[in-house]
Amino acid sequence: MAGEAQGGDAAFGALAGLVLLVAAPGNFVRYDAQGNDKGILIHIGNQFAGNGEMVLYLLPVILLLLVAGRIYRLHLAEGARAGGKKAESSGQAFGWGRILCLVVIVLLVISYFNGSFLADALRDFLVAHVLAPLGLDRPRTVERFSHVMAGFEEMAIYWLVLFFFYSLLKRALGFSHETLAGARTIPWRSVLRAFPAARYAAFLIALALFNNFVMIAAPTFPARATFSSVAMILVAACAVLRDPLVRDCLQNRAKKTLLAASLAICAFTMTAALLITAAMQQENDVRLAIVKQAAENGEEIAYMKPILLKNRALRHVFFVDFDNGVTKDGLCKYYGIKDIRVER
Repeated sequence: MAGEAQGGDAAFGALAGLVLLVAAPGNFVRYDAQGNDKGILIHIGNQFAGNGEMVLYLLPVILLLLVAGRIYRLHLAEGARAGGKKAESSGQAFGWGRILCLVVIVLLVISYFNGSFLADALRDFLVAHVLAPLGLDRPRTVERFSHVMAGFEEMAIYWLVLFFFYSLLKRALGFSHETLAGARTIPWRSVLRAFPAARYAAFLIALALFNNFVMIAAPTFPARATFSSVAMILVAACAVLRDPLVRDCLQNRAKKTLLAASLAICAFTMTAALLITAAMQQENDVRLAIVKQAAENGEEIAYMKPILLKNRALRHVFFVDFDNGVTKDGLCKYYGIKDIRVER
């Protein structure tokens, strides 16, 4: 009872804070001024971008919620726990589809940590055979396309690993077209009526989406602005996963599959982030030495070559050359020089 009371107090406090933020005078001032530089369509587009990036990072949680929903529906349809359903034979664990997916993942990982040769080849092919025939091969367009392709392998590995283990999880739980046929006849409103955890999770997810919608007046809507909504969705997932029905179904083989998936994703992202951070540190030290040497020599401008590192991790671990406004202005003031120029 004490835990429920504390949870209720926390939910009430979060909701009260949301109401106060929405009703804040500054929020309406910002919304009134939005038309001065950006039309409402730009702000709506920001919503798609911000929510899309949030969903990208929350994809493992979303898949777990989908699994929990299927467990609920199966329970109502069959009157038995989904985990009790006998899984497929182990000999069919790695069919040709899963083997092919695993091979592609391995090739992408090798390429990612060796200069992204697959992404570069795909980029060049698309520029030559798609963008050029369509007349879209202008330098600025190609530059932006190359920027997107710089994160292609990371996202492809992330998605493929998730769906590979999701297919194994469905197998471990005995999910198939036959076992799920009856579950599809159960409407979601029946699930919400039958399971308090599902109702609580649905409320928090709806509140999270509304919380993001409040940001429609903001000039930009970066992924970091979705932090509070992400926290709500994570709490919703924890509430569902603690439900005894769902928790019991995710034991044994399903539990091992979830553990293996977590380790695989963490191993890749942590290794990528650490290696790229180390490479960026080396590049950063070289450029700082150039700026410092120019200042000691009494030179007004520090010249340096551009960094060739194009990889990124988690879309937020990457390098921006020293001629960007923030870095350049700060270093120039600190070392007493006039400009930093990167030889493009």
